[in-house]
Amino acid sequence: SMGVALENARLFNETQRLLQQTEQRAAELAILNNVSESMTRTLDVRAVTHNVGNKVQEIFNAEIVDILLYNPATNIVQLTYSYSNNLYYEAEPPWELGEGLTSKIIITKQPLLLNTAAEINESGAAAYITAPVDEEDIKSYMGVPIMVGDRVLGVLDVQSYKAHAFNEGNLRLLQTLSANMGVAIENAHLFNETQRLFDEAQEARDAAEQANHAKSAFLAN
Repeated sequence: SMGVALENARLFNETQRLLQQTEQRAAELAILNNVSESMTRTLDVRAVTHNVGNKVQEIFNAEIVDILLYNPATNIVQLTYSYSNNLYYEAEPPWELGEGLTSKIIITKQPLLLNTAAEINESGAAAYITAPVDEEDIKSYMGVPIMVGDRVLGVLDVQSYKAHAFNEGNLRLLQTLSANMGVAIENAHLFNETQRLFDEAQEARDAAEQANHAKSAFLAN
């Protein structure tokens, strides 16, 4: 009887664990669908970053959310979305790839999950130039590269003043969100480039037509 009771208890616990995993996956899928839908509504990079940034802040209830884009041609990193303490910032000047957690993620193409202030400092954290001197130090950091194929477009990170605020499940979800975001940003870049080439071709046609008209008028005279 005791053996049966223990086995039943084990099966019950295993069933509960699997049920929780299923519910978590369903919740993650709902989140991904919601964010993906918001990203498909626009082909503007700034709108994409703001849509994702707002959703990430809502999902993780994080005190700080940053989205940073990287330009490999200039080796420059630009903060394009920053939420901190219920305020939004975009005034941070761009900087060259080098030190700090963002640069580390871009260079290694690997995520970072840091759960204490000591881990964050040991990993080479660097404060923003415009960060207040008396600002409280963060104690949890989770950042992932925004990838398209093997190219790094930037970094998506969330931060908290509480230690151990994020776990592996959170990291997996953030990685999936960043992958979808990478596709949306790349689509926006391709659309903008196509639009630029179309405008240039249109300007060239207009200039050629004007030149032909001027030539015809000259010959007529």
